[in-house]
Amino acid sequence: SLHTIFQVPIQEFKVKEGMNNMFSTRLTPESILVFDRKRAAKYSYHVHEHTSIVISITDVGSRPASIYRHQNGNQICVVLRLQFDDVLEDDGNAMTMEQARTIARVIANQGQSQTQVDRIVIHCEAGLSRSAAVAAAIAEWAGVEDAVAIYEAVGKTPNPHVLNLMRKAFTKAPVFKAGKPLKESIQ
Repeated sequence: SLHTIFQVPIQEFKVKEGMNNMFSTRLTPESILVFDRKRAAKYSYHVHEHTSIVISITDVGSRPASIYRHQNGNQICVVLRLQFDDVLEDDGNAMTMEQARTIARVIANQGQSQTQVDRIVIHCEAGLSRSAAVAAAIAEWAGVEDAVAIYEAVGKTPNPHVLNLMRKAFTKAPVFKAGKPLKESIQ
């Protein structure tokens, strides 16, 4: 099933008390899905009862993934498209702080939206490193303890550079201003 990525029962996840969650249900690792490019495209072609945000990460210079908002009843309300390679900071074409802030701003500002989101879908080319790092950072921000270990337990290897930038971006997420122009492609 496209929705099943974690084998650990949800009650085993520890969520910090007092987290003010802006989503329709509490964000958990089961509501933050990590896919490869092909599986994310398949997800966007199916009807879902869950309203979703998709964060689409592709390699620099590659074609955008075939993911679109409100296509065939897919309930995708936002598609954020970013391009950066699966490399470390010094290797060129790595994720920038501005890209990390863009993701954090989109997620944090979702609470001000009229549309309540049930699910966040994050994909990169292979669905192993960049997307897992973004997912772990979102889960940490939402109050999930040991988020990195949860993703590692299912065979993901969060990119340390991406994870570091995302953590820094989320420390400022609550103070991002709504309406600030985003340089990345948001549909």
